[in-house]
Amino acid sequence: MNARLNMEEAKALLPLLKSISFEVRERRKNQTRLENLRADLVRATRTSPEGMTLAIQDVDSQLINVRYELRKALSELEELGLEVPSLKPLVVYIPGTAEGKEVIFYWEEGDPALETGADLGTDAGLESSATPNGS
Repeated sequence: MNARLNMEEAKALLPLLKSISFEVRERRKNQTRLENLRADLVRATRTSPEGMTLAIQDVDSQLINVRYELRKALSELEELGLEVPSLKPLVVYIPGTAEGKEVIFYWEEGDPALETGADLGTDAGLESSATPNGS
């Protein structure tokens, strides 16, 4: 789907966005946990290297899997023609039309509804209105 959607069509994507957002959030948490564990194991090898190499390799393997699953979840959004400019928090841009103009609808993880970004024909730019922190 690379067509521009009207607001109702974009709203129909909300359940999918929320589901993928949950998956992304879980993958991010797992990735952070594994990265912290790996850092702890690396620090531990400085004082007691016995057995740590295998533990680090195991964590590295788990990290590869988590990163793959995260990329897979994000590719689902990209296959729909959506853009993901931010992962923390997850922000999704949806190409749309409103009142006969091309716009970007955006959704931020945790938000109950879509917002309408700037009219693409103006100089206002989406960056200034997409999220409060400009991400």
